[in-house]
Amino acid sequence: MKAMKVWIDEGCIICRACEEICPDVFEVDDENCYVIEENIDGNEDLIKEAAEACPVEVIIIDNEEDDDLDNGDEDDEDEEEDEEDEDDK
Repeated sequence: MKAMKVWIDEGCIICRACEEICPDVFEVDDENCYVIEENIDGNEDLIKEAAEACPVEVIIIDNEEDDDLDNGDEDDEDEEEDEEDEDDK
């Protein structure tokens, strides 16, 4: 299962677009924009919409996967190395 992480990178211009689209997750005051992390779950589609609407593209979304799924990539690399070794023979 993927867990979404969301944060605001430097450069936010406080336009409030994200808050208008997804007020449960984004809170904006006169100086900063905040992510209400406990409200991310269930609001993923609106978060993506807010990120796409951000005029300065500072809403960062990271979908983390379980560590078990990452192990598959290493096996693919090993297979590629084995194939290269066979080609050298």
